[in-house]
Amino acid sequence: TFESDFRSSDQNATKSDVTIHLVGGVDLSDGPELRSLVSKYGPFDSVINLAAVSSPAVCQKSVQHARAVNVPTALLDALSTTAMVIHISTDQVYDGTRAPYSEDDKAEPINVYGETKLDFEKELLSRGLNMVALRSSLILGPDTPCRCRKQTFLQFVRDRLEKNVDTNFYTDEFRSVVYVGDVVQVIRHFV
Repeated sequence: TFESDFRSSDQNATKSDVTIHLVGGVDLSDGPELRSLVSKYGPFDSVINLAAVSSPAVCQKSVQHARAVNVPTALLDALSTTAMVIHISTDQVYDGTRAPYSEDDKAEPINVYGETKLDFEKELLSRGLNMVALRSSLILGPDTPCRCRKQTFLQFVRDRLEKNVDTNFYTDEFRSVVYVGDVVQVIRHFV
């Protein structure tokens, strides 16, 4: 699980007394619900925002929903200004024409998913919060323990192979992958 990976990823960490609250199924646009959660579990030293409408196609079809989840300003309103926010962003904040990118390259998203993730990065910066935005690409690893209805990319490929289903993949994109354990180690570094 994320918690066990998180705890074991950095044996040399100085903070061994980290308390982790895994909270899911929260409406990120519901300010009162978020303030109630912060009151119940907080205050927090760090918040890791893993929530996302991550399908570009779904974001294009449901812009308002994508914005509500991917730009959770109500979450920021509920938090203390001293909490570090670790935001899982995306490589789709770039237009994909000049890879490989560095963090200094200009972000120019070409889809709603990239726009919303970049908008939240900008919101964090505009509030002057202590924050880190991790612009990951395809995150691969074991099946997720969450109750997601959407398959991960790896689950999708495995399902197609097991069922021997012909599948067309994109030919106009170059994507990088990152192992979920590596992402956890980077997050752990900042907590």
